Amino acid sequence: MTLSFNIIRVKKSSGKRKKVNVLNGHPLLTFPIFLVINRFIVDICFDKANEIGPCALSTCYTGGNGTLKTPDNQTEIVNGSELVRVCYESASGNYSCCNAEGKCLEQFFEARAFAEDQVSECVAGNVTMEFKPDILKDEEVKSYTWIWDQGHESFHMFAKFEPNVSTDLITYFEDFHRLTGRIFHNPKEPTTINITDLRESDEAKYYLEIRYANFENYTGYNIYLRVKGVCFDDPVEIKGCNVTTCYTGEHGILKIPSNLTEVVNGSKLVKVCDESASGNYSCCNAAGICQEQVLKVIEDTTPLDDEPGSPVIITTLIIVLVIAVAVVMTAGVLLFLKRRREVPGFKQ
Repeated sequence: MTLSFNIIRVKKSSGKRKKVNVLNGHPLLTFPIFLVINRFIVDICFDKANEIGPCALSTCYTGGNGTLKTPDNQTEIVNGSELVRVCYESASGNYSCCNAEGKCLEQFFEARAFAEDQVSECVAGNVTMEFKPDILKDEEVKSYTWIWDQGHESFHMFAKFEPNVSTDLITYFEDFHRLTGRIFHNPKEPTTINITDLRESDEAKYYLEIRYANFENYTGYNIYLRVKGVCFDDPVEIKGCNVTTCYTGEHGILKIPSNLTEVVNGSKLVKVCDESASGNYSCCNAAGICQEQVLKVIEDTTPLDDEPGSPVIITTLIIVLVIAVAVVMTAGVLLFLKRRREVPGFKQ
């Protein structure tokens, strides 16, 4: 005999008895089946803290018109639930999760102290983030986990490396960080990651969390990545040309001295090798933010080999002069000896 089930959604009600028609029987059955369910809804919850990177994470559930009281005596409105994220020592302390009736649950949250660093790179460029945590020497590392933090609502684990499982880097939450195809990792340098084709949305705080195989505690390191929206590298001389790179990201432009503009999608190499191309160049991103530089042909001040003052000519003249002096002195000595031989009574 086949039975079909109908699941009925019931509104929340605290501590009430509900008679719910949850089963319609076979067509041969002439009566419905009812279940009596005693259901109790907890009116306030405060999840146990979950440690991710240097942060302690939890959720405060209050229903409508609740409040969250923070250690600095501030009160935040909670309509349903609120994520609690404590990532800085200054935010550590007692938090109270209270419903509309004033009933509260309290927890103590404490952020971990991670060493920090800062890296700044240009949009459309590449960056190497070298995390430098204090790894426990006598403990086997189980995993390296990277966490992406752009604020209260954007806090996600985005990559993980498990040296005893695979040499590959595993990535997560592509819809949030969009790093797939732009993030690279060398298993021989397990704490370093490389990101190519930087975007302004990549600007964030990045945490590295290291877990151990036989040790419950963990260590980590923070790097704040700052992505500059437009960059114009300092020019360098290459074979008489002034060479630089304009970084704008997508839909940028390069303004050149002839009042023309060139489209820049990401970055563009700029070379000035002719005097006619010298002048002011402006590197501008899609938001209209520009950086300007004066680029001109590099004048070669090195004397040519056949020019007066050339080191080659001077050296040659000195050598010729030394040889001439030597020849004159030798001729003088020989002439002197010859004349003495001609003197009567001279004996060698």
